[in-house]
Formats: sequence, C-alpha cells, structure tokens
Amino acid sequence: MREKERREKIAAQRKEEFRKQLIDALLFIGILIIPYIFSWFTLQKRYSTTWKVMSFGWLGLMLRVAFNGNSD
Repeated sequence: MREKERREKIAAQRKEEFRKQLIDALLFIGILIIPYIFSWFTLQKRYSTTWKVMSFGWLGLMLRVAFNGNSD
C-alpha cells in the first residue's frame, strides 16, 4: 500500500511541475505577442526579477516602437 501511495505522490508532483512549465511557456509566448497584457502577470511572487525585467523591458521597447513619433 505504501508503494502505491508513493507512486501516486510522485505522479502528482510530475503533473504539477508539467502544469507550471506549460503555464510559463504560454506566458512567454503571450509576452512576445501581446506584452501590453501579459507582462502584468509576471508581477506575481512566483516569477523572478529576471522575468519581470525582461517582460517589462520588451513592453517598453514595443511601446517605443509603437509611439515612435514619426508623423509626416
């Protein structure tokens, strides 16, 4: 019985880890495509400062390109 419980616990941990990796991958894609919305999700405690700096840096670059100021 203990072996079965141990296997179930390991399976649950792997499933949770896979879920977190999938969410991170989807967030990364979202930040690349629509940083105006998805960058804000990195403000959760779960994400490192590196994630936050990169996502808001990309957002800043995209805003600078969008509002370049070259009007003829």
